[in-house]
Amino acid sequence: MSAAFYGDDVHIVSTLHYRVVQTEHAPSLHCIALSLYAGEDAHIPTRFGFQCACKVTTFFLILHGFSYGIKKFFPYSVMRHLQQSANKTLKHYYFIHNQMKKALPYIAIVVAMLFWSTSTIATKIGLKTFAPLTLVTLRFGMAVVLMLAAGLLSGQLQKVRRKDIPLFLLAGFAQPFCYFVLESYGIQSVSSPTMAEVILSTSPLFAPLFAFVLIRERVTWQNIVGILISTAGVVMMIVSRGSDMAIGSVRGLALLLGAVFTAVIYTILLRKIPGHYNSLSIVFYVQLSGLLFFIPTFCMVDLPHIGTTVFSWQALAAAGYLALFPSVVCFILFCYTVRQIGVTRANAFNNLRPVFTALFMLCFFGEHLPLAKWIAIGIVIAGLFIAQRK
Repeated sequence: MSAAFYGDDVHIVSTLHYRVVQTEHAPSLHCIALSLYAGEDAHIPTRFGFQCACKVTTFFLILHGFSYGIKKFFPYSVMRHLQQSANKTLKHYYFIHNQMKKALPYIAIVVAMLFWSTSTIATKIGLKTFAPLTLVTLRFGMAVVLMLAAGLLSGQLQKVRRKDIPLFLLAGFAQPFCYFVLESYGIQSVSSPTMAEVILSTSPLFAPLFAFVLIRERVTWQNIVGILISTAGVVMMIVSRGSDMAIGSVRGLALLLGAVFTAVIYTILLRKIPGHYNSLSIVFYVQLSGLLFFIPTFCMVDLPHIGTTVFSWQALAAAGYLALFPSVVCFILFCYTVRQIGVTRANAFNNLRPVFTALFMLCFFGEHLPLAKWIAIGIVIAGLFIAQRK
């Protein structure tokens, strides 16, 4: 086996003697090594795949060299049994590796929703000191700095192509800029917070329609039925609090629906961004684009009144938490999932946010969950399972 190194990329060229590869099990072992090396995309070797290929190829050579060296002392049946056992072990290892790759997007989206469900509490703490636009601008300003530092230190931040700049600007304008501005002022205009949560939880309902019309993403009846069931569970959980469902002003309702539409459009734009960009680069350039819209708006609206703001370490800590987890970690994980499983199936997981919020309040604040809420949580999860079927 010979190896050549070019920077961070490692290319393996296995040179096997004719007598080594002429056995029955050699081709399948060699294919497993190459498959593990190539990863999901045959043109983009993965570090994990490289390590697996090294182990498989090395074991392959040792096994066959050993078998040829001692074949005079052991019966052929024993050596054949050893080769079959090794082949089954490697195939089992390959199967587990593929299953983990399939499960990774779902693990990522659940972790994202878990952290996003805590953002409401951190936002309430931050709004005690900062105006809404000030908090959002500070949050995404800190997030951009964190991603820039992480990207430069890890070498994962890619350069954006000039032809892709309009797409990043449009995505940044949709979310975070439009979404958070419309959401903040919409919640203030709607008289019932419960009604605001119900409206904001409808984004999975609109995602299939937008995805089909704009990018022709395949949507099945099972996806739609699962989303409807899951959304019904969310509404049931919110209404079970006993809060009023008054709409309040029509202006507030329109602002909240606008926030929902911009969130769905943002996820569709993520699918349109070329596939050679990694998730860190996509989220960095999208949030940097959003910051270009936030800063002028902040200067016009909140900057003249910034002198009256009384800063507190608690509010700054809340802004830092919002920047690191909901703005950086969650957006990167969500971006990765959307590009792996699609707009419709990824958006369905937004219904987990009120579920995690309720469980979080139960565990850390001792809030009582009535039976109706537990039933609603079960309905949400059941709907998600149905919605993920292809």
